[in-house]
Amino acid sequence: MRHLLLSAAAITLLLTACTERIEMDLDELAAPKLVVEGWITDQPMAHRVRLTTTRSYYANEATPRVSGAQVTITDGVQTWTLTEQPAGSGNYFTPGDAAGLVGRHYTLTIQHNGGTWTATDLMRPVPALDSVAFDLADTEMPEGEAPWYNVRIWTNELPGLGDHYRWKSFVNGVTRSDSLRATSFVDDRLYNGSAVAGVVVDQVQARPGDTIRVEQHAITKEAYDVILAILQNTEWRGGLFDPPPANVPSNISNGGLGFFGAASVKDRTGIVP
Repeated sequence: MRHLLLSAAAITLLLTACTERIEMDLDELAAPKLVVEGWITDQPMAHRVRLTTTRSYYANEATPRVSGAQVTITDGVQTWTLTEQPAGSGNYFTPGDAAGLVGRHYTLTIQHNGGTWTATDLMRPVPALDSVAFDLADTEMPEGEAPWYNVRIWTNELPGLGDHYRWKSFVNGVTRSDSLRATSFVDDRLYNGSAVAGVVVDQVQARPGDTIRVEQHAITKEAYDVILAILQNTEWRGGLFDPPPANVPSNISNGGLGFFGAASVKDRTGIVP
């Protein structure tokens, strides 16, 4: 890995030498694009698909919701029609017993205002979580606040390269965050076909006696690439030598943005000691 070393004078030159005004075309007149966020898993539950649209860069308003759309998910054998709940929210849910099957492709179809958008993803197999454990993280907390715990897992990675995983943790039934910044995800290049023993996949705030449930999701490379690209353009930016932002990949047709994914899930629950 190359290391770039700059003197204080060189840094000052970099920051002050260029004074030319830059005009950015933010395409204020572009038509709004559909933005999709949703998953289907093999767990029986009401799965959510969230629909919004892009808005002006300068707009000081909430992201517009897409209401009144016709939304379905199908694997070619079974089809679920999603219902917007509550009305006007842009959140569409499958029936509460909907569950996918490993090995099948799932296609989301959205119809709204004369337009049609689709997205397809494969539900890949996921290895079982053999056990989970928790130990105090080396993090100082203000007096009275719950301490942070490392979340460790034991599992056996599936043989063959090309598997990708993400993990979510729930403390007493509540996820610590729906934000991608709280997502732990990895491909299998370091663990291909081998045992994974005691690896830290998350950190959560909890107290002794709390119940922590850990979910292990098998996701496709396409989903992995989307998560990675979003974080590279948001949470992992801010340095002087960051590369320029790039468009986040999407599997939504018809010029739509976002991602619809399929994931199989295994979980394990433990008690904080």
